[in-house]
Amino acid sequence: MVVLLNKMRLPFDGIEVTADAERREEHATMLTRTDLDVVVRGDGVEQAAAERALKIGEEQICPVWAMLRPGTPVHATVRVEQG
Repeated sequence: MVVLLNKMRLPFDGIEVTADAERREEHATMLTRTDLDVVVRGDGVEQAAAERALKIGEEQICPVWAMLRPGTPVHATVRVEQG
């Protein structure tokens, strides 16, 4: 998201990602669900732009997302905090 927000020329002060995941109990333990909460901080970022950056990262750029997608549902939310 940092790369995408910079390419979009959106001034932001920082990004914080909180991840929560579940894994199955039997061997081999694997993730069965992952939730990501992304917070973008900055006065110059609109919610729609942050959502667009997250979607592009998810669908086209992020290799980790591409690796997880076939076997693990990943749900991500993004919100912008001004100030």
